[in-house]
Amino acid sequence: MLKPKLLTKTLQQTNTDGINGTMLFNSDGSLIASSGDRDKNRTIAAITANIWQTYQKKSNDPLINSDLNVVMINCKEGKVIIKEVCKMFLCVHSGNDVPTGILKEKLISLAKFLEPSLSKIVI
Repeated sequence: MLKPKLLTKTLQQTNTDGINGTMLFNSDGSLIASSGDRDKNRTIAAITANIWQTYQKKSNDPLINSDLNVVMINCKEGKVIIKEVCKMFLCVHSGNDVPTGILKEKLISLAKFLEPSLSKIVI
């Protein structure tokens, strides 16, 4: 069984070395758990869920052969990386000073760690 406080603590452990927030949310962008600035995380979750859904629709096009794995967004204000994990989305965001490779590696490591527990949740 997944414990909410333990999940939040796990997400908080990712927020080191310039990472400002880590969150888990559903396909409509509603937060399930997060660490960091909650209002900022809500906004990022809503926007990135929409971006993911748009890419997902395009990948269903028979002319495009794509299995969407990770979406990386570089903005003026920072970086956001999102990954689907068990029909939910895991996302980390940082300032521009964090190398994209480190951000991606932290996201993938966290996803691998959480996947066994998240796979037991029915959405």
